[in-house]
Amino acid sequence: MNNKKQDTETIVILGGGLLQKNLVIAANKKGWRTVVIDKNPKALAGPLATVFINISTSQPGPIIEKLKTQPFEINYCGTVGTDMSSTIAAINKAFALEGLNREQALVTTHKGKCAIFCEPIKFPNPIMPGPTIKSLCVNG
Repeated sequence: MNNKKQDTETIVILGGGLLQKNLVIAANKKGWRTVVIDKNPKALAGPLATVFINISTSQPGPIIEKLKTQPFEINYCGTVGTDMSSTIAAINKAFALEGLNREQALVTTHKGKCAIFCEPIKFPNPIMPGPTIKSLCVNG
């Protein structure tokens, strides 16, 4: 049973820079609790957040441990951009959230896996043609 406070929706936003600022503003306008995570203590969106956690977004373990100590339930996790997909997937798994999973995160961040994923629908691949794509997945 979850005993955490749930008076509003809570979104964890990875990164507190210029790209994420508008996401924080939009979530705040909806009345959501915003938790911004950024390694920069002076992150642009940090002061706009309900909660600012000064920690690197590239290490999901410490983020998850810190989020577990919060007195509220986490409902969503996201960012603007794809460079934090693996961290989002790990947070989603840890808190049983809907959204990006590990396999999807790999497709969004690994060029070879993305090319193979897009191949059945004949999505153009600007990386490289042919079997070399598959070797990226095996070796990368």
